[in-house]
Amino acid sequence: MKNQTINSEEIWKTIPEFPSYQVSSLGQIRSACKNRKEVLLKKRNKYVSLYRQGKAYCVSANKVMYSVFNNIPLSSLKGLFIIGETLDTLQLFTPRGIMDEIRAKRRKHTAIEVERMQMETYDDVRTVIHVWKSGDTSKFYARVESHKNNTIAYLQRRFGIRRSDAEEYWSEASAILYSSVLNKERPIIGFAPWLKSTAKNIILTVQKEKRRMREFDDRRCYESY
Repeated sequence: MKNQTINSEEIWKTIPEFPSYQVSSLGQIRSACKNRKEVLLKKRNKYVSLYRQGKAYCVSANKVMYSVFNNIPLSSLKGLFIIGETLDTLQLFTPRGIMDEIRAKRRKHTAIEVERMQMETYDDVRTVIHVWKSGDTSKFYARVESHKNNTIAYLQRRFGIRRSDAEEYWSEASAILYSSVLNKERPIIGFAPWLKSTAKNIILTVQKEKRRMREFDDRRCYESY
């Protein structure tokens, strides 16, 4: 397989240690069957199984991506940790560094951050009460819309997707929020975390379905051997 660019955002390169496979800048890994059909490999806890001379190797997809795009031998990354969903978000850590990163993420919010989030939730709830009492939804739609860019940026960081795709998931999540609030279908919480959580769950559901279809294609592909 030749190195190639599929579009302006995704670049594929051959893995030197496993030349029958390619890795992309968006973290995907693919192989080619005898019929030359390209098959995306399923990741399990960010690991994939690659074959060389009939032997299977379980390798970190992140390490493969980091190795290939930085021209570093895969073996030289042994003992190191690499996190991130796409090439642009990859970070390399030593064992001590990864523990510091985990501890940092577990730290509690500061008092200022807590107060800000509480005030945002308070304003969201006031908006809902206004809608229910007056029937005027204009402030409600404007309030939800104010969270759009932040939610889209979160989805792009979390899943490494294009803005156009993130906008579609945002639209679906916001539609669910509109319906839930106007029909009084669930208790009200802050709009920002609700939108992020709902959009995230939509993406995870889509990804799960895609993995299921890829597994089906993988089985059909390997049956040809």
